[in-house]
Amino acid sequence: MDFQVLIPAPYKIIARDGPVTGMLDGTPYEGARFLAPGQHTFVQTSSRTQLAFLWAQAVDRNFLPDKYSQPRPKR
Repeated sequence: MDFQVLIPAPYKIIARDGPVTGMLDGTPYEGARFLAPGQHTFVQTSSRTQLAFLWAQAVDRNFLPDKYSQPRPKR
């Protein structure tokens, strides 16, 4: 999953059905991380089917999305 950050802040990648694991910009994703503006890449290693990328404070305050993105099929 490639995405672009416009506002520098801590962000989380979440799934409705449980914890998310993977590599964010080449390092293990272990929860909220400060991201600078620019292009970022997340490679999922968990089996979650729908992901959301959110501002960490929104997640911590339980503001969760109604919709989640579908990961691209592996090639």
